[in-house]
Amino acid sequence: MSYVFLFHGKDIWKRFKSSQDEKRHDIHSKLMSVYPEIPNTWYFTIFFIMLLIAIVLGYMMTEVNLPWWGLLMAIRLSIIMVLPIGLNVLAEIICGYVLLDRPIANVYFKCYGFVIIHYMKIPPCSMFISQLYGTVVGDFMNYWVLRLIISSKRQFLDGTMEDPTGQVSGYHTQVINTASIVWGLIGPARTFGPNSLYRPLLWGFLIGVFVPIPFYLLHRKYPKYRFDLVNVPLICNGLQIIPESYTNFIIMGFLASFASQFYTYRYKNQ
Repeated sequence: MSYVFLFHGKDIWKRFKSSQDEKRHDIHSKLMSVYPEIPNTWYFTIFFIMLLIAIVLGYMMTEVNLPWWGLLMAIRLSIIMVLPIGLNVLAEIICGYVLLDRPIANVYFKCYGFVIIHYMKIPPCSMFISQLYGTVVGDFMNYWVLRLIISSKRQFLDGTMEDPTGQVSGYHTQVINTASIVWGLIGPARTFGPNSLYRPLLWGFLIGVFVPIPFYLLHRKYPKYRFDLVNVPLICNGLQIIPESYTNFIIMGFLASFASQFYTYRYKNQ
């Protein structure tokens, strides 16, 4: 949040105030103007239908235990925080405080408060229909693929056998399951309580606020050295991914990052 405020706060506020006027001059708005707009009623109709379904499922599925006000809270948080950070773990922490002892509800809360999609220069009607079609088809396809993987790779997923390639382990599923237990069942109040081993980790919130400041000040004093390219949130996120993932992707990931962020940026910028 502090990084976005320091490096992009003025630009965001400026564009917010002049957004209506820029629509007449912005090239992206001109490209989109050739397509017919989608009536807002389409979006509102889909939103309220899906909201109603989500509320009903939250009450009907007893293992979920996500009340209607918890669902609305997740949606409000996603609207407020989508621009700076997009929630993720913050959603789990907040839900863990307000809905303790409900691990499955924590998973649902994160899902509703974290998943966001953006698109540009695509006919609005085509995008709306393709997203709706993809969502419906994806529900069935994802479930079918999930069942297929479980039936064919169960020995690797439940730990009976170890996959020699290191690819099939159910790692991400284990992470989601562990997160639901840590934030939803145990709860952040006990995880970071006064006598908890993990309480010092709370200092990370305060430290994270100040980490971007030196690079911001250096950029203001020495703009030609491009300290604004030091993306602190991206670096921190990359550092936390390495120890929790399998290492067979690190070398290729580093090469791809070097090729795109250094070579392409410096020598193929045009």
